[in-house]
Amino acid sequence: MCALVELERQLGKPCREVFDFAAGTSTGAVIVAALAAGLPAARILEIYGTGAGRSSITRPPVACRCASRGAMAYRSQNLARILESELGPAAKWSLNDSPSGCC
Repeated sequence: MCALVELERQLGKPCREVFDFAAGTSTGAVIVAALAAGLPAARILEIYGTGAGRSSITRPPVACRCASRGAMAYRSQNLARILESELGPAAKWSLNDSPSGCC
């Protein structure tokens, strides 16, 4: 994330104007969606690092075991609330609505 913040600072434009395509899994997909929606990388870093997102995007205190992988679930309701708040109308986009390629 810090590299994207610096890239935007040096180029003077948002990542969605720099890259034709971005992909991510898990929390990386959330970052890609936010970048595609036009959020500045610095704002995304703030959400993850110090804002309301820090406690909401992190894993819950009680492990929720996934049957196949043993992974812990994220607080999806909190994440949805943050995305709706931060992305505005873009929170309802489908992949075809994005101005840049996403996966």
